Amino acid sequence: MITCIVLCTIQLSEAQNNQDSTQNTSKENPRWDNIKKRLVYNMGGSFWISNSFTNIGLMPQLGYKLKPNLTVGVGLNFQYFNDLNANIDPVMIYGGNVFSRYMINPFFLQAEYQVLQYRENLGGYGLIGGGYLPSSKGLYVSAYYILHQTGNSAYGSTPYIIRVGFLF
Repeated sequence: MITCIVLCTIQLSEAQNNQDSTQNTSKENPRWDNIKKRLVYNMGGSFWISNSFTNIGLMPQLGYKLKPNLTVGVGLNFQYFNDLNANIDPVMIYGGNVFSRYMINPFFLQAEYQVLQYRENLGGYGLIGGGYLPSSKGLYVSAYYILHQTGNSAYGSTPYIIRVGFLF
């Protein structure tokens, strides 16, 4: 699944590069212009530091607006995790996600499913939550509740995730 997400992202990046290198594309390919208008890019992140652990994450996402208020997409997850109480080495957590987002301006609801590699463990996480986005693009803040998880949790015992990011 991770390979599929990476390949989709690379293919869309290559399509964007091809688009930029071709002049007068709007006259030649109006269908691509319509697709491009519906694409949204999201760079999210998480930052959680406490007395017992540190979790810093970066989550780029690529979405497609099915309707003006409904977006579906894929993303990647990269996280640095260090549990100070467990006396273990810090780890990198990585994986992919699929999501759907529904806008109710200026708020949004989001459902997401992540697959993360945590040490030798591969786990799945179902998230539901929402956030605040004051305009169609810009800074957002969101919070999620972990509804479901398989395997050893990459998030520890915390059932909540808080993110801050940019939508552009």
